[in-house]
Amino acid sequence: RADQYPLSHKQVALLLKIEDEQDNPRPKVVAVGNLGALVLMLQHAKQHLKFPKFRMRRDENGGEVVVSLAGERGANPGWVYVKSEGGYHESTYYGKINPHTGEYFPTREAPTDVGSALVKFADDPAGVASDYGRLSGNCCFCMHSLKDERSTTVGYGPECAKHYALPWGTK
Repeated sequence: RADQYPLSHKQVALLLKIEDEQDNPRPKVVAVGNLGALVLMLQHAKQHLKFPKFRMRRDENGGEVVVSLAGERGANPGWVYVKSEGGYHESTYYGKINPHTGEYFPTREAPTDVGSALVKFADDPAGVASDYGRLSGNCCFCMHSLKDERSTTVGYGPECAKHYALPWGTK
């Protein structure tokens, strides 16, 4: 009887989606902690920059995560979006963080170590920023090369320090 009533393309696509969800269950929500300081920092930078963001390493192999604020007119205004490195069309969306509860909602595409990188950031944002600067030689905000020891120590340059309302230049 199956050949008498063939499935439509939409029905086949739905069955494939259901099968994929069974094979690849949705990742669990991760409590990453208080990201209030990050949200305030990105909100302050929004006064100076169109798309403020912060980069951090997610593993020792050089994998990076980019975090940014969702737009005010989007589906989740004020939430923190987490993506892979790369341009607008080249990056992979890893999930979102509720800034009020500190819960990270990963996507199926998110590597498992993203949650632990976000927890580490919530525990020590300054340490994560300086690690990024020391290891990459680039600013954790704008990706420009860090040219002096003070910038490398804090993980960002003097211009980004102004934009993100952060201290710079003291040892």
